[in-house]
Amino acid sequence: MRITWWIALVAALASADARAEWTNSLKPAGKPAGKVTLTVVKGKPQGGILLPDRPTPQETNAAAQLQHWLRQITGATLPINTGKARGSRIAIRTDRSLGDEGYAIAVSRGQIVLSGGKTRGVLNAVYALLEEDLGCRFYANDSIRLPHTNTLVIAPVARGYVPRLKIRDPFYRCAFDPAWSLRNRANAPDAAVPEELGGHVDYDGMFVHTAAQILPPDKYFKEHPDYFAQQADGNRTTAQLCATHPEVVKIAIEHVRQVLKDKPHTEIISVSKNDVQLSCLCERCKKLRDAEGSDMANQLFLVNQVAAAIEPEHPDVVIDTLAYLETIQVPKTVRPRKNVAIRLCNDSVGAWSRPFTPAEQCDVAKLASAWGAVHNRIYIWDYNVNFSHYLAPMPNLDVMAANIRFWIRNNAEGVMLQGGYQGPAERDQMKCWVTAKLLWNPSWDEKALARDFIQGHYGKAAPAMEEYEAL
Repeated sequence: MRITWWIALVAALASADARAEWTNSLKPAGKPAGKVTLTVVKGKPQGGILLPDRPTPQETNAAAQLQHWLRQITGATLPINTGKARGSRIAIRTDRSLGDEGYAIAVSRGQIVLSGGKTRGVLNAVYALLEEDLGCRFYANDSIRLPHTNTLVIAPVARGYVPRLKIRDPFYRCAFDPAWSLRNRANAPDAAVPEELGGHVDYDGMFVHTAAQILPPDKYFKEHPDYFAQQADGNRTTAQLCATHPEVVKIAIEHVRQVLKDKPHTEIISVSKNDVQLSCLCERCKKLRDAEGSDMANQLFLVNQVAAAIEPEHPDVVIDTLAYLETIQVPKTVRPRKNVAIRLCNDSVGAWSRPFTPAEQCDVAKLASAWGAVHNRIYIWDYNVNFSHYLAPMPNLDVMAANIRFWIRNNAEGVMLQGGYQGPAERDQMKCWVTAKLLWNPSWDEKALARDFIQGHYGKAAPAMEEYEAL
């Protein structure tokens, strides 16, 4: 029987010594920057939080979030000021050089400066200070751990960080909550963080398997069966589109344009196959597939034209498509456009048959390497639960951690970890919290994170059985 590190961790945590004291697994390395800052003394605020003269909604909300949590910690309410108010202990400001979500923490003349990128950056700076420097924890909405003191001295370590992944998606139901997602620096399509709090990666209803949305069979099939896949007997089926049909391309372009007109906050739109393994056998599709050695060539014939059509008016919008089942192989010469993302699925090529084996050792490794070699915008769809028994033990947290690092090494720009998204699943809160941290910063240690969760979530007096179930 395979012995894994979490079994040893359970044994260690069952001892009184291991449970005696919670440790901050996120504590930043290095010495505090500059002079320490006293924000509260004996329950009295010592200066406030400073915003620019004309703060953005994200800056305003970052200040409000920081004010709220410092009040929970100390009982004192730090005033929020704008402009050049004297005596401010903490300043919040946007720095576009940090991209969308990057942040920086510095100390200047006794003032803590929290800088962040244009979307969620300043909020990420606030939660980095709270989690990493002060040891706050937001394990779940009903499991929040805060230090409590009436005199708060903050001595942060100066640092900056820009996350590698744009999509950071622990796809469990408990991770869909917007407040949880924001606090834990996840960024997922199903966790609808409001725009004034930095927003989220937004598909706006066009999230994978969208062929039937783009060309509804009940609208088109009767009059235009040729828009749909041809089978070996010559008949057409609504199970899949004929991706090389010129009229299918035109309809898809207009559909995507309308979505972007109706929902201007949309950032990504999936133009992707239905969840069926089936190839169109018309002459056009067959010729292109035979020449390129992959059904993905046919899919990219459609996707690339949609991406080219919308790019002039929507240069920041990404069109994604699925490398899945018959479209999983890299074509010989056809390549995705720069505004196209390839969502590579670790299904039958790895996770389904070998759930306890790292992707690096499965067939998907060659595919990840091949796609990563030809394109720099790869989104991963990984699978992490027992789909027959969601509550059955699935001791694969070490595999999830190893896979996150492997995907990033192979040009992943986004990672989704599909878990129990329809309801409760085994260890879902712990897996969400630990993987959210690793998706944000893969250099953190999953063993230390798991220990942090168990000790902080259950408390040092938790019995061994509860600790086992938490794992």
